[in-house]
Amino acid sequence: MLKRFVCIAAGFVLLSSCGQSDTAPSPTVASTETEPAMALPAAPVPTPNFVQEENGTYFYVTAVSEEDRKKGKAVGDVIGFRYLGKNNKAQHVLATVSDDGQVISKAYCSEPCALIKRSDGTRIVYDPSSIIGAAFQDAMNGLMKAANGKSTANEANYPRTVSTIPKPFQGAWDELTQDGCTDREPRFVLQATKLYNFEVQWDVTKVDLFSADEMDLHTTSKSDDGNQINQVWQFKLTDGGKSLTSRKPGAPFFRRCPST
Repeated sequence: MLKRFVCIAAGFVLLSSCGQSDTAPSPTVASTETEPAMALPAAPVPTPNFVQEENGTYFYVTAVSEEDRKKGKAVGDVIGFRYLGKNNKAQHVLATVSDDGQVISKAYCSEPCALIKRSDGTRIVYDPSSIIGAAFQDAMNGLMKAANGKSTANEANYPRTVSTIPKPFQGAWDELTQDGCTDREPRFVLQATKLYNFEVQWDVTKVDLFSADEMDLHTTSKSDDGNQINQVWQFKLTDGGKSLTSRKPGAPFFRRCPST
């Protein structure tokens, strides 16, 4: 801070020299006018981490590890994210999408972001140098547009827990459906409060819904010796509800039997 000093003459000095005025000079007062404020540098504009945007999907390229380089891999993998805006918990929501635009999984993070929660319940530390961390950074910097501008309404009720299996999941599902699922027992039969997996009947204890197409199904049953056993099934609907699979990547697909 600049300090301004005001010099005030405490008395008068009489000049006796010949030819000089006997009037003392006026006191010198430092200027009190405001100096022009220094202009602050403009805030830097955030640079996007994504390499391309296409129809609301933002594409990121992973780094190539040294091990992959030794194997001859020269470029990283391409991963697409769709920004779904904020849910009713004020969390940013990102969806990982496949090459055909299908949602594979979702992730959530508050702002400021410390831990990223995946739709399977696992959590990872927020790190902008990671692919998903870079995507969340772009979302928080306002560099992503919410897909169709309707994410808040779609995400408002998820995740949540209910007591019965939603109707879109109910029905019989099997790998082979050409025979109408009549030649053998379907792999899965899902009812409101029951799950049948071949000859085993499971009672539904609760259902964790992560979206309209993703759920964790908590069940209980009894073993042959009478002991109670519990199991959690991870299910996901695809192909507009025509196929059932696991939320884990690489799982087989089961098609809806024609009669259900």
